[in-house]
Formats: sequence, structure tokens, C-alpha cells
Amino acid sequence: MDKVEEKLKETDKKRRIFTLLIVVFIIGGITIPFIKLPVKAAGLLVPFKVESATYVPIDVEKQYSKISGFNRVKTIYENQEETITVWATSEIGWNNVSNWDEQITLNDGTTAYFNVIDDNVHMISWRKDGVEYAIDYKGVKEISKEKLIKMVQSIE
Repeated sequence: MDKVEEKLKETDKKRRIFTLLIVVFIIGGITIPFIKLPVKAAGLLVPFKVESATYVPIDVEKQYSKISGFNRVKTIYENQEETITVWATSEIGWNNVSNWDEQITLNDGTTAYFNVIDDNVHMISWRKDGVEYAIDYKGVKEISKEKLIKMVQSIE
């Protein structure tokens, strides 16, 4: 085999590997948002640290995380009647809080924003260590602002 044939084989091998990597990347990018991941595993797939809650104010039947884009994770805690979604993103300002109902100060001095859309949808948003978090509660039961604040303060 001469040098030209060797070079062609080497180039062909590199092209196949590169094509395979592109296909894996595309398939992964398409399927990752639909995959339910263990809560701790989601933090391994984004470029920031994802903190998890140690207190959840509902009876949790299922909990999982999903990747939403390259810089957003949502962790879902749910039962038949209620859902709490904890969003974490490095995209600061994605949650437009300027027109929210109330600005509050957490125990550690962090500013948070609270909003009620309907009687059954409550939200709280804040920033911690360069990550913007938001908690959305949806359910048939009423949840107090204090319980959501307690959940915020349990996120480690």
C-alpha cells in the first residue's frame, strides 16, 4: 500500500468518526428534553451547579429532572393534584419579574419575587451563585407563600 492509500484510509476513518459524533450530538440534542432524569443527574449535563430542595411542601409521588436547552434544568415534584417545578438556569433575567406582585427578602438577604397568576398558580424567583431559580406551584389546593419560601431556603 502506498502513502496515498494510507492517507485516504486515515481520512476516511476520521470522517466516519466525525460523522458518528455529529449524529450522536444531534440525536442527543433532540431526545434529551424528553428524557426524565434522576434529580441529581441533571446537574451533570449543564454548565452550572444545580441545587436540589430538601423540603418540598407537597406529598411527592414522582420526582425527576429534564434538561430544557443547554442552560436550563427543570426539576418536577408531583402527585395526582399538585405539581411543583423548580427551574434553574444560567440565563440571568429569563424570568421577567418586573411586573410581579411582591418583592421579598429571604433570610440570607437575597431578593426574591413572588407572584400569583391564578388561585392555583404561585411562583417565586431568585438568584443564587450566578444561577437564576424559579419555583412554580400548580394545584387544586392552596399553598402559602411561607411554604414556598421555606422550600427556597432548603435548596442546597
